[in-house]
Amino acid sequence: MTTLVFLFEEPSARALMQGLLPRLLPSTVEVQYMVFEGKQDLERRMTGRIRGWMRPDSHFVVMRDQDSNPDCLAIKSRLRVLAAEAGRPDVLIRIVCRELESWALGDWDAVSEA
Repeated sequence: MTTLVFLFEEPSARALMQGLLPRLLPSTVEVQYMVFEGKQDLERRMTGRIRGWMRPDSHFVVMRDQDSNPDCLAIKSRLRVLAAEAGRPDVLIRIVCRELESWALGDWDAVSEA
């Protein structure tokens, strides 16, 4: 069985994915979630968490908000370095532009008008 391990900076990301992923993934994929206490905590602890993961056939996905940082490529590059330090340069890294809420819902102005 394949395991997908998601690393999130906040609990709301886990809540969204717990509702979404079971509809998208086959039953042969097990999903695990690691939730951190903000982006600094994620970046500080992700290397050790990935390095210490003991399950074979696991693949990692890191999701982090862009927030107000204008350079999402720099954020992604920094996370790639951390993943490589953990011995997992194959980690899938996704920067949510700007925040998870806007990524999931889209245009806030349109939502409020509706």
